[in-house]
Amino acid sequence: MPPVVSNPSNLCGAIVTSDNYRILFISDDAHQLLQLQVGDLLRPDIPAQREDCTLREHTLPDGNLLFLVSRLQTHTSASQLQSYQETLIELSSSSLITEHNLTEALKEIVVKAARVLQVSRINIWTINDHFASISSLINYDKNRGPFLDNLTLERHELPKYFRLMETEKVIVTHDAGSDPNMQELLTSYVIPLGIYSLIDVPLRIAGRMVGVMCFEDTERRREWNVTETKFVTAVAQIVSQTFETWQRIQVQDKLSAALEEKQVVLNEMNHRIHSNLSLIEDLIEAQANKAKDEEHRVLIRELKSRVASMAMIHKQLYRTSEPGYINFRDYLLDLITRMKPIAGAHHLELRTLLDNCSVHVNHALYAAMIINEYLMQMMQQADGNTNKREATIKLNVQSKQISIFIETAAAGGVTTVKSPSDNLITELLLRLKATVEVMPGKHFGFVFSV
Repeated sequence: MPPVVSNPSNLCGAIVTSDNYRILFISDDAHQLLQLQVGDLLRPDIPAQREDCTLREHTLPDGNLLFLVSRLQTHTSASQLQSYQETLIELSSSSLITEHNLTEALKEIVVKAARVLQVSRINIWTINDHFASISSLINYDKNRGPFLDNLTLERHELPKYFRLMETEKVIVTHDAGSDPNMQELLTSYVIPLGIYSLIDVPLRIAGRMVGVMCFEDTERRREWNVTETKFVTAVAQIVSQTFETWQRIQVQDKLSAALEEKQVVLNEMNHRIHSNLSLIEDLIEAQANKAKDEEHRVLIRELKSRVASMAMIHKQLYRTSEPGYINFRDYLLDLITRMKPIAGAHHLELRTLLDNCSVHVNHALYAAMIINEYLMQMMQQADGNTNKREATIKLNVQSKQISIFIETAAAGGVTTVKSPSDNLITELLLRLKATVEVMPGKHFGFVFSV
């Protein structure tokens, strides 16, 4: 609405009114403007101001009036916008948003937003049971609290208002007492809390409405402008991001706790399995000692060696920090160390040259059992031969390929041994999807991917 100029007979000057302002200009006989009084504002968020100016024309032409009104409005809008921008930056960078305390983060947001927007109440509501009700998570009232007990509004008591919220639009109410959309809330909410004007902004996470943020003025009726509406929408977005961050932290904490609990259970399980397999080893050894001939004694101890390789897997598993994977180098060192006394009795000296690597437990078990079977066959083949022999177990890691070679230092090294174990080695190589490399009398090796 353009300014309207009037010159009352009892006043030397002019009164200018517009949608937002009523401004009184007073001048003297010398056509000098003595003061510009801004009062009785329809925009109560802008405090009264006084300025001194000089007018060239006594009639206060429209151009001058428009300039003065425009200057005041532009100054206020720029200052307001700067304050809003600074507040939004401050809220977005708050450390409380990334911390675990959701309530403290939301309190900080509402206090700062209320101060810069010059409202006395801000509520943050969450939706319950498919919009059957909404409950306030933060109930801020600077005049009564500042933080009051939380409230709950039921859909069956306010059906029209809930349907309005379900449209997921920003609800702008300049006069809550006369707005038809607020009639259901008058007696239970608007009048008891002394609310004149309010704005309700939806809160969304991943595009889904999860709550409402209400900005309420209890001091005056307020004509919300576009800048204010954009500001409260931006604040609501920060609240939504705070909710989302907090939910993500909660999920991460639960996952971490579940993984930690799972790891404890797995460690305990692997420890018990290792203990049980060790007991089985002792029972097998006792049975071997009771064998009536050497052939059965060898067969029983082969079984013990296989059980031992499985027991050591579980020993490594309850030590690892990476579920499902073990340190393959440490595992092979344990395996070879246990076999050295037996190999020494067969005049076979075992040496190792191993790269450090982490391997999935299945790959580690198959590879270790292949090594175990092959070395056992070397010992059997050396029975009756008193010549000392050497075998070096090498583990090489390149990219995602693991190579294992067993090299012999004496001629006539075993490459293919006709024994019951041959079928087991072949089966294990197939499960490992390994390629075999054999150099008669020199080495036996296999390569597999991880």
